[in-house]
Amino acid sequence: RVIRSMNDYAKGNSEVHITYRASDEIGELCAHFNEMKDNLEKNKHLMEQEQKAKEYMIATISHDLKTPLTAIRAYTEMFKLGDVKDEVRYKEYLSTILNKCDYMKDMLDDLLTYNLLTMEYDLGLVEVEGEEFCDMLFSGIAGMCEAKHLSLEQAIEVHDDYLVNVKYMTRVVDNIVSNAIRHTPDYGKIWMGAFSTNVKLPEWVHEVGKEALEKYKTPGMWLLIINQGIPIAERERESLFKPFYQGDEARSKKEHKGVGLGLSISKMIMSKHGGAIEVVPIPEVGNMMVCYLPSITSNRKGEENE
Repeated sequence: RVIRSMNDYAKGNSEVHITYRASDEIGELCAHFNEMKDNLEKNKHLMEQEQKAKEYMIATISHDLKTPLTAIRAYTEMFKLGDVKDEVRYKEYLSTILNKCDYMKDMLDDLLTYNLLTMEYDLGLVEVEGEEFCDMLFSGIAGMCEAKHLSLEQAIEVHDDYLVNVKYMTRVVDNIVSNAIRHTPDYGKIWMGAFSTNVKLPEWVHEVGKEALEKYKTPGMWLLIINQGIPIAERERESLFKPFYQGDEARSKKEHKGVGLGLSISKMIMSKHGGAIEVVPIPEVGNMMVCYLPSITSNRKGEENE
């Protein structure tokens, strides 16, 4: 029975399972075979899922690159043939070409980062002082909001030290802020803060937001960004951090849509920092993006428990 089952599995029969109730050497051999077969099937299924994800990614990128390349080629041919005589149109077409090039560069940068993060990649974490680090993260955001006619309220109250990759954490904040600005109506408001998990939160966090933070009580900090807008539906929250997800068009300003990897990359970055990221709809206000980052104190306690 053992030999026959092994031969059947070798020929591709994945339903093979040896039933043997005695606890002797043959029983132990059968149990090991069943366990080996189950592990092989799980790994096979995982590889198939990864392959499908790669195929989907290639197809999506090929499609998204084709559109700007078509525009670039068309305008370049017009320049080559001397068809653009008007200076205004000339500058407009040239600006379009540059914008399309920037779009493709951003897409390829996101793809490279995404691939790096899906591998066993050492982030190269460094120790930083919490409040000073958050001051750096938040710098320049007021100008971004002002350029979009949005008001911004900021607050920082962070204690302890943290292990971070400064470049990647900056990318997380940039991704979230860009999304918040994109989905906030003109002359709306954005609230942004960084708080240790043991401090009193300001009133603008709202009760719904405070309840959502209850699960993150180990020593660390919350990065919170709230924007006015349409609260995200439950069905969309499940897909928000998937690669290439573009979001509900009712909440988006189409002309500013990105590649669709930003939040997926942010989730992987937070995970590699031992943290988490989620979105919490705030009724009659908009949405709150939560990033939890454990402190060095929290990491050391975890290592001691292990």
